[in-house]
Amino acid sequence: MRNGTATTKIVTATDLRDAMRPLRTLMGSANGTSTSHKTVSLSLELADYEANMVGYYNYNDYTVTIPSNDSVAFPIGTSIIFSLWGSNSTITFSAASGVTIRKAAGYDTKMSTQGGVCALLKEHTNYWLLFGALD
Repeated sequence: MRNGTATTKIVTATDLRDAMRPLRTLMGSANGTSTSHKTVSLSLELADYEANMVGYYNYNDYTVTIPSNDSVAFPIGTSIIFSLWGSNSTITFSAASGVTIRKAAGYDTKMSTQGGVCALLKEHTNYWLLFGALD
């Protein structure tokens, strides 16, 4: 808010990717320029981290499961961006046993906005921050 006037900026997938690039570089991770197109629910793998962006384009409901660090050891600082382009679709984020998903109060762990973008950021061993166009 500036001078008592609220301003709104629509954040695009490119804005989000660019904002995370310094952190990804610091952590020695992938350059974040590729997108992995998905058509089914999944449990995150290191390949999704290397792709940096996971896009859902079909008209279905999906579940993305965040595995425990014992199953898949993503580096702390890992960021994975998700986009949803199918209408009447939902991505639900779920945590495997021992994993905690942190998000802003009042928001769900789902995204159902066509054209919506959200991201996961690994904060600690089994703690992930989920933010973006959540329901």
